[in-house]
Amino acid sequence: MEPLQLAGACRILVPLISGVARAQGMKQYSREVQSQAMFTLYNLCKVNKERQEQAARAGLVPHAQVIASTDGPLRQLAVPLLCDLAHAGRDARAELWRHGAVKTFIQLLEHGYWHSIALNALATWLTSETNPYYLEEELAKPECVDAVVECVDQSETATMASLLAPLLNMLQVST
Repeated sequence: MEPLQLAGACRILVPLISGVARAQGMKQYSREVQSQAMFTLYNLCKVNKERQEQAARAGLVPHAQVIASTDGPLRQLAVPLLCDLAHAGRDARAELWRHGAVKTFIQLLEHGYWHSIALNALATWLTSETNPYYLEEELAKPECVDAVVECVDQSETATMASLLAPLLNMLQVST
C-alpha cells in the first residue's frame, strides 16, 4: 500500500468514484471503474489515518456522501470510509464539516445497520475537536437531537450497548 500512497493514489482514485469516467464517455466501464476505485480507496484507507487524510483532502467526502445515501453495493464501503474520517485527523474532520457530514451521519442513524458506526463517528468527531462549539451547536438542533433519541429508542437490546458509550462521550464533552 505504501507505493500507492507515495504515487498519490488517493488523488487519482477520488475522481473515479465521482462518475468522472461517465462524463468522459466511458459509459460501459464507468460502474466497474467506480467499483474498483472505491474498493481500492477503501483498502488503502481502512487502517491508515494518513491515507484517510489524503483521501479527504483529495475530495473524497462529497462523493462518499452521495454513495452512502444510496442503497447500492458501494454503500458498504462508503459509509465505513466516511465514518473513519472522523477518527483520522483535523484535516479530515475539516473536510467533513465543509461538506455538511453531520447531516449525513444523522441520516445514517435512521438505518439500524449503520446507526452504531455513525453515532461513534459523531462522538469521536466531537471529542477530538479542541473547540467543539460549532459541532455542539449543530448537534443541538432539534432535528439532530430527535434523530439521536429515535436511534436509541428504536435500537434493539443487543445493539444498545454499542450506542451508549458514544452517547455518553458526547454528553460528557458538551457544555
